[in-house]
Amino acid sequence: MTGHETYEDRILDTGHYVGLVWKEGVFIVQVRTKEICDIEIWGWGLELGAAQLQTPVAAGTVLNGLPARLPGMQSVTIPTPVRDQNGNYYLIPEQQETIKQIFWGASPGEDKFYLDYPSGQDMGALQSLRPVGGAGPAWTQYGKIGAWRGDDTPLMDPSPESEMWTVFDGPWPTWWAHNPTQNVNSPLLSFRIRRYTYNIVRDNNLLKEFLSPGGRRIRMIAMGPVPVSTSAPQWIRIAYKDELEFTTKILKNLSTPGPGGAL
Repeated sequence: MTGHETYEDRILDTGHYVGLVWKEGVFIVQVRTKEICDIEIWGWGLELGAAQLQTPVAAGTVLNGLPARLPGMQSVTIPTPVRDQNGNYYLIPEQQETIKQIFWGASPGEDKFYLDYPSGQDMGALQSLRPVGGAGPAWTQYGKIGAWRGDDTPLMDPSPESEMWTVFDGPWPTWWAHNPTQNVNSPLLSFRIRRYTYNIVRDNNLLKEFLSPGGRRIRMIAMGPVPVSTSAPQWIRIAYKDELEFTTKILKNLSTPGPGGAL
């Protein structure tokens, strides 16, 4: 469709800039190299175990982690990150020198999916409360705030609005799935992932240009729900303390009424 944005339109190229907005400030980097590391299918079976991908989930079941495979279950364990049988967290970079851009798709289309990022904090909710009122079985209380339908971000063609970024030793996303139908089905996720190496932007003049109205072009990403309250991992807070403080000062000045401060 002409003019229709896809997730591919949001993928960065070499030389592009991205600013990851943390509680402590903005971590601004320039893309140096990129590679594809997609996950085609992930289910709530035994962590990417192929034999478990089509294990049916009973109607009305709420999934928030593993194993969530037995008919009649209405709630299960704490949310669990996407990982393999060796405990590798696929959505989190393996080293400080890389960051990941992720788009996620879901299936079936009628199921409802909830994103926690950081884990335990609702994304897209009006408030971080769940379940959301109502009497009866636990699963009937879900589905009113913060849900994505599978149709909103199709399994093999994720919505550009599903975009998220992760860093080494940073917070990880988790998903809950709710089957609101009267039929048994198997909730699935897929991930379109780009792994980037990058250069840190340390020059104060450049940092100010990126954060000032009408300045240099940059992709700004809130790392978690807004207003941003998620802390950067310790290695970023220590190694880039000056840059974080400088960006915080710029943003504070821009939001303060008065000469040079009004947005």
